[in-house]
Amino acid sequence: MNGGRGVVCQPSPGGAPCFKLRIALSRQPPATGIGGQSMEMTMLRIFLIAFGLLVAMAAPASALITGGKDEPVKPTGLPDGSLPLANLKTRIAWWEGPPFGGGQYHFEYSGTTSDLQSAIDLFAQVKSPRKQLIVRSGVQTSFWLNITDKTKQHTIDWQFVVWRPSNWQQLRDAKAGLLPPGEEGDGPKTELVVHVSDRIEWKSLTIPPTLTVVDERLESNGLSTDQGAALKGHIHDSDGAAIAGATITIGKDADQVTASSDAEGAFLASQIPAGTHRVVVAARGFASKDKYYHRFTKSTFKRLDVTLAKAAEVPVRVIDDQGQPLEGVEIRVAVCLDRSGNFYRVAGEHQYTSDASGEFVVTDVPHGKLKLSSRTQGYYYNSVLNQHDTAESPIVLTLQPTGTVKVSVATADGQPVTSKYIVEIDEAGIDSAKGAPVGSWGGSANIGADGSYTFKNVPPGDYVVSGKPNPGRSADRTDPATVHIKGKDQHHVKLTAK
Repeated sequence: MNGGRGVVCQPSPGGAPCFKLRIALSRQPPATGIGGQSMEMTMLRIFLIAFGLLVAMAAPASALITGGKDEPVKPTGLPDGSLPLANLKTRIAWWEGPPFGGGQYHFEYSGTTSDLQSAIDLFAQVKSPRKQLIVRSGVQTSFWLNITDKTKQHTIDWQFVVWRPSNWQQLRDAKAGLLPPGEEGDGPKTELVVHVSDRIEWKSLTIPPTLTVVDERLESNGLSTDQGAALKGHIHDSDGAAIAGATITIGKDADQVTASSDAEGAFLASQIPAGTHRVVVAARGFASKDKYYHRFTKSTFKRLDVTLAKAAEVPVRVIDDQGQPLEGVEIRVAVCLDRSGNFYRVAGEHQYTSDASGEFVVTDVPHGKLKLSSRTQGYYYNSVLNQHDTAESPIVLTLQPTGTVKVSVATADGQPVTSKYIVEIDEAGIDSAKGAPVGSWGGSANIGADGSYTFKNVPPGDYVVSGKPNPGRSADRTDPATVHIKGKDQHHVKLTAK
């Protein structure tokens, strides 16, 4: 599998354009599938809308999740002992995520209690410092098969979730909220998740003493099954002190459930409806925290401990390259890091607009570091390479004027190419074999019915423009054209299709 995808986004035929602001994610050697064939040749690609954390523009990015069925797999770099479990004959599907970075493998199985015992015994042999056997109630369906085959529900009885450690480390080091919820910590989690139903006799299983068991069933935690799903935990500050009176909100609208922490910082939320719900924690004087989405069944019990940081109010001033204030600039808080350098997912959009003096105040963020992005047409701010301390008073953002590049494509005899053709723009000097440097800017889009596409909000600099059929071979790419953007300028690049 490719750990970090070389292309952050790629438009599909007839789809929206995408823009790339590169972060530091490297590529891993491809895994091999049936007969040693590259899985890149056999896997189904599914494009998902990715988080806007990595993109300084308003256009959404696309990312890649890959997977397959019961064919043998040989992904490289997994913890010792993983492959025998991954390739059990009871496996019915597998998939790799998360969308940005990859490296977390999910192997899904359907079988009997004795089959599960074999899986547990193999799981005990996997070499991983954060290894847990998770027990949940109810029937679970296959994520992968339910996407690729919607004609029926595909039931699974357990799943093996394991990281390629190098990918986990890259996502953690990016400090941009790319790790899935609950995956933060000192190392990647390795889990065998068992879904107990009438198909599995849990009490007849023998659990090796080396395994840590986390039982997420209501009845195993002293709660009755008639009170609905429950979430229990503690809220504390950065020093470990309890926070009383924090509000824990699960879900929204008619499905919303709230709870409050007591003097010890403890809380219990019950009667949570089945479904996937966002969990948000807020307390007076502290920056709110979005603990993202959690899936609940009617019999789910989950534990969630949350650390809140003191809230900061941060004045910000926006100026142009001549030092003049800019009014009406839309700025979004893209990334927050607390004083320990950990990613802090604040609740809400945190979008602001500068006033006549170019100023606004950022609120409800932790003391630490901020990365800010701009959505204002005509100006550019590099949110990847710029980071600010909340102690700056004010934070000064210098925005650069941008240019426009119209790209048109025609045949050798001058006829416009009007469909199934992609045009791309990248900073000059980028070696495609080595990959684009962190923080570089680029974009790609399908041409319109008139045989052209216009790239807007292009930052100052030198660029290379080219095009090729979509789909198509690299040999069909046009000769490159160069363009220099000074700011507030317009260019028309004409390409000739091969």
